[in-house]
Amino acid sequence: MANIALRAYLRDIENLVASDEAVQAMVNCRAILALYPRHLGASRLLGNAGFLAEDYKSAKSAYLQVLASLPDDLISHIGLSVLLETSGELEPAVWHMQRAVEIQPGNPSLQKELQRLLRRRTGEETAEQRLTRYALARMYQKGNLYLQASAEILAALVDEPQRLDLQCLLIQVYRQSGKPEEAVKYALPVLEKLPDCLEANLALVQASDSPDQAGRTSSARRRLEALDPYYAGLAPEDLDLRLVPDAFIQIERPSL
Repeated sequence: MANIALRAYLRDIENLVASDEAVQAMVNCRAILALYPRHLGASRLLGNAGFLAEDYKSAKSAYLQVLASLPDDLISHIGLSVLLETSGELEPAVWHMQRAVEIQPGNPSLQKELQRLLRRRTGEETAEQRLTRYALARMYQKGNLYLQASAEILAALVDEPQRLDLQCLLIQVYRQSGKPEEAVKYALPVLEKLPDCLEANLALVQASDSPDQAGRTSSARRRLEALDPYYAGLAPEDLDLRLVPDAFIQIERPSL
């Protein structure tokens, strides 16, 4: 069997999904997940392929695994919304589409889909959804207005303290704004509920020079590498996966 860069293999699977070769894509996703059971990219692709292959059980499980690490994953929320509506679970379908609209508030297709679901739920026309604090915070974040972003998230958490996606966005904002101590403060309780949370583990690794975090850093790095083994090629001070060449991770491509 020939070796192939893991990223190249994932791109090949993406092409299979795009070519409607969903069953073959699922087989290849599972080959990667046999090596890296929590791999984010392979899990997301398995969800997409399972959806196309009408293997809804596999698709739902894969999307939920992604959300356990990335609670704001757009594709997984959209996929779950469609799957849940298909199975008659309208309320959670609406909830996931609401999260998708928050992530991309300017996306007219998502807005239209949410309105359709709301009409189906109530049987009545509904007013256009206003920007939530989460959506506003993401807009501030994209504009590097981190103080305003964190203020919106903290206000939102007063009303919805259980929302892990809000907490993860706050961790990300604090990381990006150079506040590692604040990021760790919010990361620790998130990890108690979502041990594979990407943002929370990134926060711990980036704060590795803090003496009180030294004991947690190695386990956080192991969790990151389980989600994407390319993290093994990065130093704590710069965890940008784009810096790692594709060839850094090679696997044997199975004969399928």
